[in-house]
Amino acid sequence: MAVKTSTARRYARALLLLAQERNRIQEVKRELERLARYFEGAPALFAQLLSPGLGKQAREKILRSLIAPFGLSPDTGNFLLLLNDKSRLDHLQKIYEAYLVLSDEASGISRARVSSARPLADDSRQRLVAALSKRTGKSILAEFAVDPGLLGGVKVQIGSLLLDGSVKARLRMMEEKLKKI
Repeated sequence: MAVKTSTARRYARALLLLAQERNRIQEVKRELERLARYFEGAPALFAQLLSPGLGKQAREKILRSLIAPFGLSPDTGNFLLLLNDKSRLDHLQKIYEAYLVLSDEASGISRARVSSARPLADDSRQRLVAALSKRTGKSILAEFAVDPGLLGGVKVQIGSLLLDGSVKARLRMMEEKLKKI
């Protein structure tokens, strides 16, 4: 799986460089998302498309027929055909995921997952996002979720950075300190 991820990252980086050159980072992201979501919702169709019984030329014909209905730009359409030519079409979902991360980095954006015991009020969400933005120096796109197991407080995951200000974590820290006494 690690090979697939590194290969996907290389292809995503190449596509990002092309998109940056053409000033189309966000448009390419949306095009890839449409493709990835479509095939994610139709796994049997995608499996048939990847079938070894289907030759590259037949697969290319099918892919060419998808380019216009999906509203793909010539660059993204050619990228899709390149994936077919290099037998990397099975990497499409991972390429999309890698492109998301790389395009966010290029745009100075970090994605955060915020968990709280109860839903946060809009003003609390805004203050938290502003504080995270200040701390990271990047724009923050936050996804909020409720996790009653936290008891209280919030837990924030930004990439590999975990900020745990939950009551549960504080109780765990107190327990550790008490054990040392």
